[in-house]
Amino acid sequence: MLFLLITQAAWAEGSIPVLRTDNPVTIDGLLDEEDWKRATPVTEFNRYIPTPGPPSDEHIEARFLQDDTHLYISISVRGTSTPPRARISPRENINDDDQIGIYLDTFGESTTGYIFYLNPLGIQQDIRYSAGNWFPQWDTVFTSEGHATEDGFVIEVAMPFRSLRYPDPDGTPQTWGLILTRKIPAENSKYSHPQIRRSHPRIFTQAAPLTGVMPAPLGAGLSIQPALTLRHQRVEEDGDLSWTGLEPINDSIRPGVDLRLGITPDLGAAFTVNPDFSQVEADVVQVNLNQRFAFYYPEQRPFFLDGIDAFADTSNTLYTRSIVSPLYGVKMSGQEGPASIGILQSIDGQPGASVHELSTPGFSEEDLTEAVAQNAVGRVRLDAFSAGSVGLTLADKRVVGSTGGYNDVLAADIIVPFAENWVAVAHGAGSVAGDAVESLSGGQAGFEMTRSPGLGLGGGISASEITPGYRQEMGFLTQSGIRQGSAWLDHTSGQARRLWSTKLLTKGTLERDKDHSLSANLTQNATIGVHSASLSGALMQWQQSSVQVDGYSLSGKYQANLTRVFKFSLSSNYAQLIDYAALVPATSFQNTASSTLRPTTAIRVDLDFNRQWYIRQESDLTTYSRLFTRFNWQFTEPMGLRLLQQTVLSSDDATQTTISGLLTWMKVPGNELYIGTSMAVADSALVEQTLFAKFTHLWRL
Repeated sequence: MLFLLITQAAWAEGSIPVLRTDNPVTIDGLLDEEDWKRATPVTEFNRYIPTPGPPSDEHIEARFLQDDTHLYISISVRGTSTPPRARISPRENINDDDQIGIYLDTFGESTTGYIFYLNPLGIQQDIRYSAGNWFPQWDTVFTSEGHATEDGFVIEVAMPFRSLRYPDPDGTPQTWGLILTRKIPAENSKYSHPQIRRSHPRIFTQAAPLTGVMPAPLGAGLSIQPALTLRHQRVEEDGDLSWTGLEPINDSIRPGVDLRLGITPDLGAAFTVNPDFSQVEADVVQVNLNQRFAFYYPEQRPFFLDGIDAFADTSNTLYTRSIVSPLYGVKMSGQEGPASIGILQSIDGQPGASVHELSTPGFSEEDLTEAVAQNAVGRVRLDAFSAGSVGLTLADKRVVGSTGGYNDVLAADIIVPFAENWVAVAHGAGSVAGDAVESLSGGQAGFEMTRSPGLGLGGGISASEITPGYRQEMGFLTQSGIRQGSAWLDHTSGQARRLWSTKLLTKGTLERDKDHSLSANLTQNATIGVHSASLSGALMQWQQSSVQVDGYSLSGKYQANLTRVFKFSLSSNYAQLIDYAALVPATSFQNTASSTLRPTTAIRVDLDFNRQWYIRQESDLTTYSRLFTRFNWQFTEPMGLRLLQQTVLSSDDATQTTISGLLTWMKVPGNELYIGTSMAVADSALVEQTLFAKFTHLWRL
C-alpha cells in the first residue's frame, strides 16, 4: 500500500496535462494557434544515451492539445549546435536523421504501447511495443509537418484517436503513460523526458503520466481497404524467353479487399477476400558456404504484419513465411483488458516443405506436390507480474490431399520481471506430427534469466531442450533432439559520450548421438562519439558423427556516422571450424563493407559488399562475392523512385544478378501505389522478367 501511495504521489507531481481546445488546429508546423501558448510546456530533457548525463544544451519544448477527434503534439527545438539532419525520405526510413520520439502507453499498464519517431521535416516512423518486444512493421495513420528554423526545427502532429486503442471512454479523463525523446546523430546521443535508462527491460514503467486525456468513442472501428494488383511475367524455358499469358487470370489481375471491424477498444477482426499477399521489395540474397540449415527470411507481406505482436511467443510457434501462397485469410487480434488475443486461419495453395533437417512425416516436397495446407493458430497472453505476462499458444497445420500430414503444437510461456533489472522467462511446448503411415510426438522447454542494468554488471543464464520427436511446421524449427545451455557476464561503463562494454559468453549444445558443440566467446565494445568498434575472439569445439574438430574465430567491426552525408561500417571474420557437409576441418575468411551516401536531402545510396573465402581440408578454395546496391530518390514526401541491384559471383565464375526498379507513392499507410519491374540475369543472359503494379486505398468509418 505504501509503495502504491508513493507511486501515485510521484505521478501526480510529474504529470503533464492535456489542454482542451475548441479552435481548429492546422498541421503546418507553424504553431501559430493561440492555444499552443496556453498549453503546459515540457522542457526538461536529460541525456540517457550513451550514458546518463546533464540536460540538453538545446531548448526543447513539447506541448499537448486535444479536441473531439485528435490528440495534438507540438515540439520545438532551438539552439542546436549543428544543423539538424533532415531528409525527404520514404516513410520509416529516418534512422540516420535527427529525431523526436513520442511513446504512448494508452492503457497505462506498462506492457504495451505505441512509439512514434519524426525527423525535423515530419517524416514518420511508427512501432508497436508489446510484452518487451518491438514491432517496427506496425503502421497507423496520423498527420505531421515539420520545418527547419534558423537554429533548430519545429514539428506539429495530429494523432487521430481512432488510430490508437485505449480503454472505452466513459466520460472521465484518462491517464496515459508518456515518454519523449530527442536523438542527435551528430553527437550519437539521446535525451529523454522523464529521465529513462538505456536497455531497460520494461521501458514503459519509466513513463510520466499524461493526464486529462478525453479520447473519442471508438465507434464501429470499421476499415475497408480494396487493392488491385497487376503482374505480367516472362520466364526462360528450354532457352526460350517469352511472356506468359493471362492464364490463370488470378495470377495476373488480382482485385481484392481487406476489412477490419473493431469488436472492443483494442480487439478487431480482419477479413480478406481474394487477398494479395505480395511484397513490393525482394528479399536480400543470402549465401552461406557452410550452410547446414534453411535460411530465415523476415516477413514483408501486409496482411501478416497487421497485428503481428499478438502472435509472438517465446517458443516462436508462428513463422508466417511458412504460409507461402494463401488463398484467403481471417484473423482476430488485439487487447481486451489484461488479455492479448490473436487468432489466424488460412488455406495455403502452395505449401512449402519442412525446413527441419530430418523432415517431418507428411511434409516433404513429394507429400506437398499439388496439395493445399490448412493453417490455424491461436494465442492468448495475460498481462501479469507488473509488466510481465503469461501466454498460451495453439497451432494446427494439416495437409489436404496427398498423405494427409498434420502437426499440432500447444505452447505456454511466462515472463516475470523483478527487482528493477531482472527478467525471468520460461516456456514449454508439446507437439504431435505425422501422416497416415508414421507419427511423432515430443516436447521442448526452456528457461532464461537476465539482468540488464544499463551500466554496471549484467549477465544471464539460459537452458533449453527439444526432444527428437518435436516438430513445429508453422514455425521455423530446423533441429530437434538437442540440449543447449549458455551463461554470460557483461560489464558496461562510461562517461560523457564514451561507453565501454565487455561480454564473456559460454555456450554448449548437445545433439542426438552425443554430437555436441562448445564455445567460449569474449567481446569488447567501445563507443566514442560517432565512432564505435568491437573485437571478439572465441574458442570452439564440434563433434559430429564421431568426428571432432577444435577451432577458433577472430572478428572485428568498426562503424562511424562521420558526417551528415556519409556513414560506413567495416567488418572482418576469420574462423577455423567444421564443415557440416564433409565433416572435416575448414577455414573461413569473410569481409563486409557497408556505406550510406546522402549527397542531397532527397537522394540516398546504400552499398553493401560481402566477400567470403572458404576451403575444406584437402579441397579447393571456394569463394563468393555479393554486391547489394539500393538507390532511392524521393521526389516529394509521398513519391519516390527505388532502384535495387543484387549480384552474386561464385568461384566457378557463375554470376546471378537481380535488378529491380520501383516507383512508389504513399500518402498515408493504406493509400499506396507501386509500379515496378524486376529482372533476373544468370551469366549475362536474361532468365526472368516481371512487370508489377499495385494500388490500395484505405477508408476508415
